[in-house]
Amino acid sequence: MLLGSLSENHQCSLPLAGIITFKEKALKDKKEFFNTREQRFFNRLAMQIFGKKTIYNPKTLEKLKDIGLSLPFINFNGSTAWISESGKKALTSLSYLFVNHQKYSEYLYLEDAFSTIKYVYEKHLGNNNIPSSDEFFGEIIADLDSLINEKTFVGTVEGIIFKDLDCIDFGEATLKKFDGSILKYNRKVDQIENSFRKKISDELKNKIVFVSSEKGSMEVAVDKYKQRAKINLSVLKVLICADVKGGFTRTHINLKSSKSFQYQDSSLFGWSSNGHLYTSGTANPRREFPLTTERFEQLNVEGLFEKLSYIANKNEKNELEQAIEKSLYWFSEAQSDGCQASSFLKLWSCLECFFSITSDEITERNARGVASLFMYGDINMQLVDIAELQNYASLKSTVKKYYQLRSAVVHRAEYKNIDEHVTVLLSYIVCSVILSIACLASRGHDSLDRIAIECERLDKTSHTS
Repeated sequence: MLLGSLSENHQCSLPLAGIITFKEKALKDKKEFFNTREQRFFNRLAMQIFGKKTIYNPKTLEKLKDIGLSLPFINFNGSTAWISESGKKALTSLSYLFVNHQKYSEYLYLEDAFSTIKYVYEKHLGNNNIPSSDEFFGEIIADLDSLINEKTFVGTVEGIIFKDLDCIDFGEATLKKFDGSILKYNRKVDQIENSFRKKISDELKNKIVFVSSEKGSMEVAVDKYKQRAKINLSVLKVLICADVKGGFTRTHINLKSSKSFQYQDSSLFGWSSNGHLYTSGTANPRREFPLTTERFEQLNVEGLFEKLSYIANKNEKNELEQAIEKSLYWFSEAQSDGCQASSFLKLWSCLECFFSITSDEITERNARGVASLFMYGDINMQLVDIAELQNYASLKSTVKKYYQLRSAVVHRAEYKNIDEHVTVLLSYIVCSVILSIACLASRGHDSLDRIAIECERLDKTSHTS
């Protein structure tokens, strides 16, 4: 065996075994990515985009004004031009081809694909180059792939204080006191970024933060993080509101944002007809909820926290688990809403996640489902000091009455009959239903039809007991 290097001439004439060109790889990837019809559609769109009709240059100021923000613009060779209406449609169609594909559907938005394809197109225009459809595809895929990676987010949570707790583990996320270990000094970045890390660490020291990692483009990952925070914090909200009387109006645990609830005292002053001045200083009823290890164990009776947080963070959910996730979302929205009537409607959305399978006998089905799970479900939440909750018949009657109030708000824009008592009582009922159904889900129930059957069985039990 002779070992050595190829001569210069041979290097030019012989391909290296196992190495394929970018164009060859792009062609192979395209055949795997698209079916035959999609390949033809992509090739046609690529040809159209690099055609003469894609660029639009308005000749007058009036035509430039007419464009407004309707058409995207590009920069190449030191000048600005606009993509024509037909070019915009072609770019949009191409974008849908990618974001609707299973590889990208969970990780990219349409705008991510659109801006990426436009960038690749703009780059080739600047180089006075028209790539083959295979090369165009390969560059798009490479740039889209570069957008997708795992990103970790840390956000401040308001409305809760840890006493002797360090953290609460949701499985895919953590609620914890901020400490320096979250943002350690990084030798791989410059001094400016490390100074910024220190500034953030100083500002967040000992504050409660929600930490999770999400995969996708920046916009997708941020939205996934906010959604995960909303659903997981709602798990705590439901448990607290089920355990603390008046917890629905007195607690407000949320990821802090520009729309956050402000913990401020309010004041009111006025005067009577005889001239006397009246002042009223009222402390805001919502305060930070103190959570201790003992209180958390009380909230986690029957393993309710683990059951709900497990469902909330599952990637693949069955029909019943999806309904639980939706109800957690609407519970969070209801508690954040300062309008009683609007909050009342959102609480009803929590219940309709489970019982509005069809429009037949919807009032009776809601009443039967709520009453049976509240009275005979896994969670004993009956409060005998509240008239509406004393027995099965009274609760069923209350649910029907509340559904009529809901209909009045939705169909006739009524709001005066929705007061704090009605909203708080409904929130307590909703918590009971969510927790009972979470218990059923943990025992293998996986569909709304099975819940309906279970409610019918429990309803019959009420008539025989």
